[in-house]
Amino acid sequence: MDTAERRMLGIAAAVDATQPGEVLAAEERARLRMDLITEMRESRSALEDLLDLHGSTGLDSSNPLQRYWRDFAVGSRHVQFTSHVVEEDYGVLLLGIDEAPSEML
Repeated sequence: MDTAERRMLGIAAAVDATQPGEVLAAEERARLRMDLITEMRESRSALEDLLDLHGSTGLDSSNPLQRYWRDFAVGSRHVQFTSHVVEEDYGVLLLGIDEAPSEML
């Protein structure tokens, strides 16, 4: 969780450093999005580990851990975190293909 938190704070700092109306370069936007999906994977893995350590009672509907796990599982599947789109955009930029990457971030 510490690694995911540090990665997320780095993303937030980069976005906060952007001036109002300023548009991030496509390469920077793609790199930040790659960091974001990596952070999401790290967080999801940590939450799964917590469930494993807690045992099957962690999935009981009265256990708050079950709700956190469920809510995170749903939220982390938002289109913003779809790794295939992000990875394709990043690859297009790295290869120098003249194709507009997604405007998300």
